[in-house]
Amino acid sequence: QICLPQMADWRKDGWYAGDLHHHSVYSSPLHGGTDDVIESPQQVAFSMAAAGLDFGALSDHHNIKNHQDWLATATDTFLPIVSKEISTTNGHVLSLGVHTDVIYKIPKQEDRTEQYLRQEHIRTSEEIRACGGLPQINHPCDRNPAISLDPKFADMIEIFDTIEVWNGSNPMIPGTPNYDAFTFWLS
Repeated sequence: QICLPQMADWRKDGWYAGDLHHHSVYSSPLHGGTDDVIESPQQVAFSMAAAGLDFGALSDHHNIKNHQDWLATATDTFLPIVSKEISTTNGHVLSLGVHTDVIYKIPKQEDRTEQYLRQEHIRTSEEIRACGGLPQINHPCDRNPAISLDPKFADMIEIFDTIEVWNGSNPMIPGTPNYDAFTFWLS
């Protein structure tokens, strides 16, 4: 019942607005996650629709428990896309459009060689594609190294089909992780 004012109407020019990285209660400790999210998939869809978005991916951490509830939010004006955010030893990867649970194999400390980490990213991306999805690297320039793409793996960026350039409430101005991700994408 709440409609937020649209900042721009790009539909007239053939553009569609969406959010490809959003979490729900399925990323919270209630479901084995660590995020302090309390919104249900339905509440997330209502928020996205109220903001004027045409599509959205619910990308909860470590599980695909939201998929059935998320797909049930489809309307004539909103397209839900299934997804999962995979925490790896080298950043966060999204499995866009994948209905099965793609698992990144985290190595034991003694097995964490550069060769293993590179190969596991390649394997994960290939598995996402084999399931009909698109692999995306999320927040590649975040200041937290645990969730950011390690710069020594930047040469592998082409194994991903998309790069998240705007994450969360950070502005898109020089000196921010979003701006760094945007310039990384441009390069």
